[in-house]
Amino acid sequence: MTRVTNAAPVVRPYNFKRQETVERSRLRHLTPVFEAVSHQVASALTSALHMAVRVEIGEIRQDSWETFASELPETTFLASGVLSPMAHRVILNLPLPVAMAFVELRLGGDGRGAAPERALTDIEQGLVDELAQAALVNLTRVFETTVPVQLSALTSVGTTTFLQVPNPSDTWLLLPLTVAPGDVVVLEAALWLPSSLVVALLDAVQRDDGGQGDLEQDGNAGLHDRLLDVPVSVTVRFPDISLSTDELLSLAPGDVIPLHCGEGAPLRLTVDGARHCDVIPTTRGRRLACTVVDPSQEN
Repeated sequence: MTRVTNAAPVVRPYNFKRQETVERSRLRHLTPVFEAVSHQVASALTSALHMAVRVEIGEIRQDSWETFASELPETTFLASGVLSPMAHRVILNLPLPVAMAFVELRLGGDGRGAAPERALTDIEQGLVDELAQAALVNLTRVFETTVPVQLSALTSVGTTTFLQVPNPSDTWLLLPLTVAPGDVVVLEAALWLPSSLVVALLDAVQRDDGGQGDLEQDGNAGLHDRLLDVPVSVTVRFPDISLSTDELLSLAPGDVIPLHCGEGAPLRLTVDGARHCDVIPTTRGRRLACTVVDPSQEN
């Protein structure tokens, strides 16, 4: 049975000349979509196995289908369906140990038994096929909310040889799935999406985000305008001076207190105690006013 452990990372060959169809920086826009996919797959498995199932998505990869197919064992379980009208195919892979665990769970076992090293029988194939197709149908509902698609031509095979892919050199997106049914050990599965579908999802999501961004921008502009209309208290103050306690207590009406500030020297204009600019006292008609001073010309 496949387990997820803290094993050493898998080292794979990488072709640096190969261009990724979808930039990783763009894939972050699909994070909510991928999370919804994992929830829908978990919902389908929970319903089929009659126990709580948790599904999480691991590190996403991009590569050609022929590369992914070469990494799969000769005998495995692959369920697929075609998303029309775009003719996109989605593929769900359940390795044989995972498929055997699901069979045992569906038949009332605990899924902890050692998986036999053989291909699935016709009965086992049917049991796993129902479960996998239900998962594909559920996850398609996530795509339907973003792009108009319908799932058809559901099939399952036991080897990549019998899986018809139009162009194996096309780029696909691999979503590794960790599946935890009940308290059974965590199992590994995989879901492949063609890059054409991923690009269509990205375009749709970013269009929606763009419209929402315009609304947010308009809202921010309105908030900015309202903030600029809020009145604030402004204070013009002379420089601080120091008096001894004796001088302070001896003050009487008519006493003159020197401010140690030259005539025409700039004063400080503050807002809530913070300096904003410098001004010079002046008059405006019969009222006392002040003129804002350019800091570069203060001297």
